[in-house]
Parts: sequence; C-alpha cells; structure tokens
Amino acid sequence: MKKHKMDVCGLLETKLLPSKVASFQKFRLRHWQQLSNANVANTARIVVFWNPSTVKVDLLSSSAQAVHLSISCLISHISFKATFVYGFNTITARRSLWEDLRSWNSNSPWMVLGDFNSMLSSVDKHNGSAVSSYETSDFRDCCSDLGLHDANFTGCHFSWTNGSVWCKLDRVLINPAWFSLQHLTHVHFDPPVPRTVSSCWSSSVYGTPMYILYRKLKLLKGPLKELNRLHFSHISKRVYQIESKLEQLQVSFQLDRANQLLLDQDKLLRSKLSFLKFVENQFFSQKIKCKFLKESDRGSKFFHVLMGQNHRRNFIPAIMCRNGNLSDSLKAVGDEFVAYYQQLLGSSKSTIPIDSVVIRCGPCLPSSSHSLLLSPVSAEDIRQAALQGIVSPMQNAFLGGRYMSDNINLVQELLRHQLGFPAAFVKLVMQCVSSASYSVAINGDIHGFLAGHSGVRQGDPLSPYLFICCMEYFSRMLMLASQQGVFRFHPKCAMQAIISVILRAMLEYFDFSSSDMHNIPVWVKFPNLPLKCWSLKCLSKIASVLGERIKSDMLTSSMSRLLYVKVLVKVNLLSNLPYSIEVTLPNGSILHQQVVYETLP
Repeated sequence: MKKHKMDVCGLLETKLLPSKVASFQKFRLRHWQQLSNANVANTARIVVFWNPSTVKVDLLSSSAQAVHLSISCLISHISFKATFVYGFNTITARRSLWEDLRSWNSNSPWMVLGDFNSMLSSVDKHNGSAVSSYETSDFRDCCSDLGLHDANFTGCHFSWTNGSVWCKLDRVLINPAWFSLQHLTHVHFDPPVPRTVSSCWSSSVYGTPMYILYRKLKLLKGPLKELNRLHFSHISKRVYQIESKLEQLQVSFQLDRANQLLLDQDKLLRSKLSFLKFVENQFFSQKIKCKFLKESDRGSKFFHVLMGQNHRRNFIPAIMCRNGNLSDSLKAVGDEFVAYYQQLLGSSKSTIPIDSVVIRCGPCLPSSSHSLLLSPVSAEDIRQAALQGIVSPMQNAFLGGRYMSDNINLVQELLRHQLGFPAAFVKLVMQCVSSASYSVAINGDIHGFLAGHSGVRQGDPLSPYLFICCMEYFSRMLMLASQQGVFRFHPKCAMQAIISVILRAMLEYFDFSSSDMHNIPVWVKFPNLPLKCWSLKCLSKIASVLGERIKSDMLTSSMSRLLYVKVLVKVNLLSNLPYSIEVTLPNGSILHQQVVYETLP
C-alpha cells in the first residue's frame, strides 16, 4: 500500500470477526479508519480502509455482498460513488446482489469493483466446461440495465485459477458518468515489468523535472527492448515452433495413449500455444491500428490502397443469369439482383390458409376487446408514443440497452392469450408491413424500385409482435398434433406442453417434415483432436461418421480454444450414436477419436 500510495483499500473474503478487524486496524493501519459489512453478514466479508487525511468516506448502505460508499478527495475535491462487491458462489444467491446494484443506480460517477464470482462472457473462462448463457445472463442484464462496462486495464486477464481452469471473476466496472473524471487513470503492469521499471526509475538523476523524465525514459528503453527480445520477439516464429512441437507430441501420443507424461506435456504446450496466439493477435492488432490511425484520415497512399481493397472485395464484376449465361455487364448484374429481390420481397406468395381448428386449440381475443383495438387514435396517444424520450434513434423502436429477447418476452406475455383479432385490425397491421419499398445498391449504384409484398423490413418495430403470433400458431399446431397422436412432447415438457422459442434458431438447419423428424442438430465435442485435423476438410470427414456436419463454433474456427473441437452435426436419433470413432484421414492415417455429445434428447 505504501508502494502504490493507496488512500482507499478494500479487502474481500476476510472472514474476520468485528473484533479481529479492529485489532488488525490498530496494529497495521493505526492512523486509518475502517468499516465492514459484519453487521449484515456472519463475518466481515468486505472490509474497507481509508486514509482520513486525504479522503472522506461515507457509508451509504451495506449488504452481505456489497458495500456502497461515497468517496471525496480532500485534495482535488473530486467526489464519486464506489461499491465494493464480493458475490456469493451460487447463481440464485447472487440475484440479490444484482437487485441491490439496480436499486443504487447512480447518475454521478460510479465505480463497482471486487470479486463478482460470475463471468460476463465465454472469453472469461479458459479450460473446463463451457460457459452457458444461464451462468452469465443475470450479470450481463444487470450491467446492461445500469450501463456498466469494464474500465480499461492492462495485465492478467484471468484473476482466478485452480491450476487447470482459469476464470475472470474480479473486475472494475464504471458507468458512463465516470468519463467526467478524465484525469483519473489506473495502470496495472505485468509481473516482470514493475521490477524493470522500478529499478530504472529509482536511479539518481539530477536536473530539471523534464530532463529527469527524459533521462529515466532513456534508461528504461534498453531493459524493455531486452524484455521484448526474450519473450515476445519473432512472435509468429514462436507460434510456429510450438505448433510443430505439439504436432510431434500428438503423433507420439497416438502410439502411446496411456503415457501420462505425454498427456501432461500436451496440456502444457496447448496452454503455451493459446497464450502465444493471443500475444500474436495483440501484436498485429496494435500494428494495424497504429498505421490505420496514423494514415487513414490523411488521404495518404495507405488510405487509398485500403479503400481500393474494400471496393475490389465488394465489387461484383459478373453474374450467372437465370438463363445460365454468364454476363459481365454492370447493368445485367444490377438487373439480376433486382429480379431476385422482386421475387423474394416484391411478389406475393401462395400460403397455406389459417386453420380455424388450430386457432381454437387455445384462448382467443374476446369480442369485447375488438372495439378497443378499432378505436380511433387520439392526438394524446400520438404524443405519448412519439415524445416519451426513451427510444434511441439508433435502436429502431426498441428500448436502448435492451435485447430483442426482452421485447419478445414482453410481447409474449401480452399476446399469449389474445389471438383472434378483428379483420379490420389485421388489415391495418398488414398495411404497415406491406407499405415498404426497396432499392438495391450494387457496385456503388442504386438499381430498381420495387414495392414490398412479402416479408418484414429490417428494424420493423412490428417484428417481435408478428414473430410471437407466428410462434403461437406454431405452438398450437404442435398441441393439436399431440392431441391427435401425431406428435409427442418430451417427457420433461409433457405436463406443461412447453414449446421453446429456441426452435427458431434451429429452423435454418432442421426440416420439420414427417420424413425428417428423427434427424436433429446436436453439438458434438472431439477432445484433444490433433491440430492437423482442425481443417474444414478433416472436420467434415470426421463428422461424416456421425452424420452431416453443419458448422463449427466460433472458438473452434478461430482456434481460440485448443482443448477440444466443437461441431454442430445433424444426426439420426434412430441409429446408435458411438462414443468412440475410427476415421481414415485424407493422408491415409487412422485416427481413433473420443466423441462427447453436448445435448441429446
């Protein structure tokens, strides 16, 4: 604390009794003051110390998982709110923490810091089981509601480990108002760097303050270059060398799969390769950003080359026409796109009529509500809809900071039992849907102007409403089919007849026709798959033993997670799904691979 000249310090997970906290302060921080949340918890889970000669700290509120403070600097006269957090270990127990933070939402500069015992996204975990949306949704929704986001930091990304699994559980969050304190900065160095910096910075240099700063930076240049040479120079070559070692090790492991030493070396090399790939990505990202920021807005050669590459990448010089002829006329290219979208959006399609028997499988809108839907819109209704000030122009009629799923859940509650709309109201809604007109931008020119007759334009505020109506009709179709014995619900859903909205994400890959009801997409993991088998061709070959490969997950495609490959495969539930497969690779070698199914009905 003396080294970093701290004036406020929070200790978490102390598990000290109140008497022990006072004794600690008496002997270690005699001239400081302290407070804790021992009065609302069995022990002092959070203890905050501060120097009363430089800062003033007022306790606003405390709970078992958070301590809310108001901090004022007596030197710079800056004030802000701070919340020290130490979350419980279970998801349900932490929900009281999220509600506590929502109740203390502040418009003034606010910092929330500590051990949340929760992750925000899948990148906050390395190794171990995959992070599910159920684990992150409460924390993510809380940050979205309060406008909190991570403060800029340097140093280790992961803050907790058990030796094989790394997680980011500790973080510092700030709200938008924190940017008013622009001169407040926090820097955290990697472990080797502080010793290098401190040894150079402690050198005795005499002269003006500016000369002292210049001289110390000059002294620091050499050690930092040496640090870079030892650990980060020729980063691409280092990545290639580790990949080669890992591939050789995996060949040896195939011949001696019971060798625990080889398995330990494999884990070590995979961890080192993952770190070096991260460093390589950071190196090239900084290099590109530096050049882009320096020359992109100066009209330099770099700028024009960049723009030229974008134009060449997006330019469509020729197209295969519907008659089978290849045309390189720019007008023909535009006409073909216009004709396609004319057929897709500009023409009506024959549809299966609505079955009244399906509609009657659930509650419908009572006749008494028809007059309310058809009542004229008053000037006050328009004013309330247009001037509430809660809609951002960038959100296209969705609430700022909310997800589309929030709107869907809200509308589902409103419309779940309200089908059976009057014909005049349906006609009014369809006029809103079908009144859009479209033009197509191809190769920098605008082509065509067609009126829309099908589909919903992107960003249409009616999208979630229409989606829920369609899902409700689909649910009733399945309900009717289950009553007629054509369809059976999963045993865990039979009592409530649950139809998950997640089915909409499967429609791209899943055909609900009777001939294909047993072929479903399943996420499959291939643990410790050799790197030479990570190509698209090899993955398709391996997945073909189980069924039809659909796609790989993002971490597999980017090789950000090397412990296993995760692939979405369309499998037949009537066949016996193996848990170990033998595959002949394109190079002729035989691969014995373990198979893990993430979800099976």
